[in-house]
Amino acid sequence: MECRMTVVQALEERDLLIKRIAKYTRQAKFVDLIGSGSAVTWGQRMAPADFAAGAEGTLQRIRDLSARYDRLTEAVLASNASVWLDTSRGRMTVAAAVALRNRLRGNGPCGDMADFEGKLIRQMRDQYEEADRARRQKNASARKNGDDFKGRKGKSGRAEIAGRSGISIAMAQESAGERLRLCDPLEILRRADEMEEEREEFLVELETGIRISNATTYVTV
Repeated sequence: MECRMTVVQALEERDLLIKRIAKYTRQAKFVDLIGSGSAVTWGQRMAPADFAAGAEGTLQRIRDLSARYDRLTEAVLASNASVWLDTSRGRMTVAAAVALRNRLRGNGPCGDMADFEGKLIRQMRDQYEEADRARRQKNASARKNGDDFKGRKGKSGRAEIAGRSGISIAMAQESAGERLRLCDPLEILRRADEMEEEREEFLVELETGIRISNATTYVTV
């Protein structure tokens, strides 16, 4: 018998079905032993006819519950494909919103490999930290090496060192005590923070829209 329910109720019933199907499957007894002259099975202590009826009933119950799960899933998917949401990134179906939310959370079919924004933000921050660490290390080394060149004037000292065979300009600059600074034209940490905040706000927007839609949209199953 079909019944009308909200998408939220359908999802809740589906979650419950997962647990029930797992429980019945785990507890199911389809095969037992029986002696040649025994009137009952060895493990379940049941008459063969009763054991067969019980096994058949359990099997059918599991298959019925599985079919119910599939009908609920079909109804929810059909609803999600036909109901629309207005978001800050434009109008999209609930199905698209769910897929986008899952991708942003790394829960889609490709896992966190499809969380492009999250990976980009981490790369931006990691690259900044790596460059800043290299800057501090090289400047510390330059200050130490610079003691060997006290009394020399900056440019002439660097030119003298750079003129030596096998010594690069960069090495000469470091040896002469020249301090390095970050070249960060995009202010990458600030951009990363802004992108993360925008991403989290959009995720909240998607979650809210999906929940409202699920609570107010009805399906018949």
